[in-house]
Amino acid sequence: MIYPAKIIFSYTKFFIISFFIALTAQSAQGQLSYKNYLHKPKLVVVLVIDQFRADYLSRLQNQFLPAGSKDQPGGFEFLASQGAYFPFAEYEVFQSMTCPGHAMILTGSYPELNGIPLNEWYDQALHKMRYCVDSEKYGISPENLKTSTVSDEYKMTHPESKVFSMALKDRSAVLLGGHLSNRAIWYDAGTSHWASSNYYGTGTPAWMEEKNKELSEEKGRKFSWKTHFFDKSLPMGSKLALASPYGTKILFRLAKSAVQSEKLGQNINTDFLFMSLSNHDYVGHMMGPLSREIEALTLAEDREISDFLKYLRLQLGGLKNVVVVLTADHGVSPLVEDLKNFKLDAGRLDYLALHKNAGEALTKKYGSPEDQPWFSASHSLHFYLNRELLTKKKIPLKEALEVVRKVFLAQQGVWKVFTHTDYEEGRFPVGELGEQLKRQYLPSASGDLVLIPRPFYMEKDENQTTHMTGFSYDRQVPLIIFGANIKPSVHLEQAKIIDLATTLSSILGSTAPAGSFGKPLPIF
Repeated sequence: MIYPAKIIFSYTKFFIISFFIALTAQSAQGQLSYKNYLHKPKLVVVLVIDQFRADYLSRLQNQFLPAGSKDQPGGFEFLASQGAYFPFAEYEVFQSMTCPGHAMILTGSYPELNGIPLNEWYDQALHKMRYCVDSEKYGISPENLKTSTVSDEYKMTHPESKVFSMALKDRSAVLLGGHLSNRAIWYDAGTSHWASSNYYGTGTPAWMEEKNKELSEEKGRKFSWKTHFFDKSLPMGSKLALASPYGTKILFRLAKSAVQSEKLGQNINTDFLFMSLSNHDYVGHMMGPLSREIEALTLAEDREISDFLKYLRLQLGGLKNVVVVLTADHGVSPLVEDLKNFKLDAGRLDYLALHKNAGEALTKKYGSPEDQPWFSASHSLHFYLNRELLTKKKIPLKEALEVVRKVFLAQQGVWKVFTHTDYEEGRFPVGELGEQLKRQYLPSASGDLVLIPRPFYMEKDENQTTHMTGFSYDRQVPLIIFGANIKPSVHLEQAKIIDLATTLSSILGSTAPAGSFGKPLPIF
């Protein structure tokens, strides 16, 4: 068919106009007036929910409190509807877990640079396991974190700024707080009190002592949480009580005390409050992401967040000077039993069998190891060969790794095996898995062999389910940024967790963390 020139001209004109409208709209994204740019928040609050899958906010949306308004804010619905909401932010590493996740959130850097690849790893030089926040001098500190955080950079130029971080887990509080935190606070199960370390100075703030007194007074009292599993009263201070909404409640109680006593958000410069809700991870490991307990805990978190936002509004005269971030450190896989009921291939990897089969193969090829084990350690899918034994028996590391690799690849549920030699020779898998490995593998800490399971296969341990892969259920988490100049919007395009640190630094007019390579998110 031949179209008249007039019609062709009209269509051409339409597409040109549409193109320029789209181009103008796109160029307007991320722009602020100079006046609005100069409006800096007085308080930055970062809420990290440990093991909070990307789908929780959408799956349970109709059960949350109403969004409300800035005068009467709800919880999740308020933040999601009034902030810039990225439902599927990604970690982009091949193992998603607590220490790497919390380290990435505010450094804006991957483990290859921030030095935190795992929760714990085998130190080949010291011949022992090393915890991510271990410190020979202080017991617990951020010394293993090899770069700066958002608050570190800000506080270097604004020393009056106050930074407080808190969680039930020490590692979560420490890695969020960075190097210059006034105090990182965590729950000490041994004393049933909030604790810290001398890295942050000696003595304990009076308001923290007061909260510990409250914990002592209520210890042993019954806390009722009736769900499918927790259909009973739980004694406060017990492990099960901490895994319930009680654990959430005492954390927000501590946060309110810090805000009031330290006058956070009422000082000359921006202050920072970082919180991690560790008990969500406790329940998730026990019951799985599809459980009634996770639903009940998420709804309790919704109410606590709403209550905390209302508290901030009263303390600070509104929310106009507050930036609130909500995200998670990783997701989690459904229970193997649930997955099998859904007719999906799933299972648990037995470390004892892997050690036994690999040891037999090494013994067959090289002879008995006598009184020494072939492996120095194994943890979180990382296997460390006994290098002293290999040296003694004059066995090339590369050769031994290939023997073990063949054994591991024969095990059901194993997808690939990455070795120290692969790293040294630059042999990474093609595609995103290879990129994930490049971002996270540290030769000084990662295993001589890293076992990469197929989807829905996990290590066999005391947990009913876990998280330590780069698959979507582990790496995708929600990310919400709320604040005065931030445009309420939902972004379905990919957001990287490392983008958050750069975005916050841009809002503050501060230098981004030293190791950050993210880009400011389109939130204005």
